[in-house]
Amino acid sequence: MPCTKRLFGLILCTAAVCAFGAATALEDAEMWDRVLEKLKEREAKVRTVYLRLHSRTLYPKASLFVQDSMGEFVWSDLPAEDTYVQSDFLLRIDGERIRCDETGQVWSASQARFVPSDSAVTYVDGELRRLARSDGHRWGLIDRAADMLRREEIIPVFATWRFFDPFVGLSPPDQVRLAGRGESDGHPCIVFERTFDAATDALRERYWLAEDQGYCLVRKQRECGESVSELTIRYETDKMFGYLPKSWDTAEMFGGKLVLSSTNTVTELILNQPIERETFDLSFPPGTLVGDHILGTEYRVGGLS
Repeated sequence: MPCTKRLFGLILCTAAVCAFGAATALEDAEMWDRVLEKLKEREAKVRTVYLRLHSRTLYPKASLFVQDSMGEFVWSDLPAEDTYVQSDFLLRIDGERIRCDETGQVWSASQARFVPSDSAVTYVDGELRRLARSDGHRWGLIDRAADMLRREEIIPVFATWRFFDPFVGLSPPDQVRLAGRGESDGHPCIVFERTFDAATDALRERYWLAEDQGYCLVRKQRECGESVSELTIRYETDKMFGYLPKSWDTAEMFGGKLVLSSTNTVTELILNQPIERETFDLSFPPGTLVGDHILGTEYRVGGLS
């Protein structure tokens, strides 16, 4: 009889655990559906984006790696002092068409100097084009990958209106899982996680979506070995569009040491205004050295040397 009681008790406990697991799974599924619905609803409201952004990046003193005589990367004493870079971005999005322009950088060092450098990147019909100019030289690139648009300076824009975009979004829906609840800067959050290599768990991203801000992304963390990057985003409210990204900060660390950080501020934002189709046409001027990663060729436009 005692054995029967113990067996009956075990069955009850097992049933309770299974019921709890089923209830938790159902709750997670319902939560996921709510988040997905909200993200899709926000994306459907915005067809075009015109955004200007000012970015200020800090490279702390002695935060750069160099190769030693054995080919190993080691910490150096560069830069010799805290160094700042200032850039201005113009991002335009019309449906699946994207263009991002970055204009000149200002380096602040012992002798502040202006570095005339700018670039333009377009992504149209699955093809990325990039034109970079500096000191009178031009370089061009043609590729299928959209990695050059997944920059920390502009990721919050895609996270707000293109979160699951297969090319510039943070993650496909089927590659994230619910990691639980958390808090970021006072906001209660749903936390999702994406592991890029399940076998080694070497590269992982976590996303904090604020429940009190329409599940907007307020924090992103990326881990890869000793490398950790953090992104925190602040929003302002709008009667028509809900929450709009206002500013964000980034930080990258290696082995617990800060290697760079940035502050980014939106200076102009216009939504759902027509953008000329020609805006997304990017041609390479004569003399541009172009690397075509799709065809596997390299050439200079116009055949100039």
